[in-house]
Amino acid sequence: MQFHLFDANPQMGWQVPDSNAAQSMWFNIVVNNANELLERAINAGFEMVVPLMKDEELGIWNGVVKDPFSYSWVIEQNIREADFSKRRQILNKRIQKLK
Repeated sequence: MQFHLFDANPQMGWQVPDSNAAQSMWFNIVVNNANELLERAINAGFEMVVPLMKDEELGIWNGVVKDPFSYSWVIEQNIREADFSKRRQILNKRIQKLK
């Protein structure tokens, strides 16, 4: 699968997210070393949104950064294998608690 994220180019009609508006999507990157990639992102000018944290129940480390064009990126590392449906159940329970 490919995603193409372009810089703003008004002549082509390309726009980047509004940095002052809530974002309705993000990119989730699963890597072997989340801490290393998060550090590289910050050094490249990304803004820290959520620091790297461990979620034992989901079996992941993750954090969120925003790039200079206001795209949000979740950087994630698996700390143990868990199937997708189990993670979805956990997340759905968390969402229900917020209602």
